[in-house]
Amino acid sequence: MFAKSFADRYHGSIKKLAPAEKKHRAALDALDAALQAHQAAKVPGLRRAAGESEQQLADTLDAAALAHRQYWQSRRDALLPEIERFARLAHQFNRLAVLCGDRSANPVLQQLQAAMIPGAGELDVEVGDGVPPEPPDCELLEDYRGAWKT
Repeated sequence: MFAKSFADRYHGSIKKLAPAEKKHRAALDALDAALQAHQAAKVPGLRRAAGESEQQLADTLDAAALAHRQYWQSRRDALLPEIERFARLAHQFNRLAVLCGDRSANPVLQQLQAAMIPGAGELDVEVGDGVPPEPPDCELLEDYRGAWKT
């Protein structure tokens, strides 16, 4: 299945995220230690290393987010044939409603709205490939982005 390859890509990119976070945390800690110890000669190289590790972490997170999005898009796209079948059914329902004397703008839409389940707006999909509905994130990147510059 197409979604399976995207799931594999997602899992592969997520596995790379923790080592990238660890590397960046170590780079930030080394820079902080040099600053605290007033080791000015080490600071420029450590800043450069922290900037590079931050970029690598951001790239790794972007790759994971892209794989996550591609997985869910492939799951969505797999439903398109059913949507097309439903569109034909909806058109037929609307035409029959007109023949029955229904003059509303979109009778099938009224039926759909009446049939909606309360709370159905939340994501209610089967997570069968271990890809969570929430996209990947990185608190270290959120909290310390650019910290190496100061």
